[in-house]
Amino acid sequence: MNEEEIIKKLTEEGYKDVTTVKLPPNQDLGIHTHNEATVHIILFGEITMVENGKTDVLKKGDRVEIPKGTTHSVKCGPSGCVMVMGVKL
Repeated sequence: MNEEEIIKKLTEEGYKDVTTVKLPPNQDLGIHTHNEATVHIILFGEITMVENGKTDVLKKGDRVEIPKGTTHSVKCGPSGCVMVMGVKL
């Protein structure tokens, strides 16, 4: 699926504020939580996410859903990351 198709699919799934996010190389978003459930689909590059002690490296085509209030950390890879993100309240 391309970016437009992913945005359409997530919107159909009930996600709001679906947008493309570009993060620079090696950006570290640290430990944080969201007040809503989020979904992330990687379009380019990679991110390393740590959630509940488990580390995952997410690359192009990978999808991750993070429940509301889940503590996690995210760090971009050396090429940065482009992903589509949406939220559910």
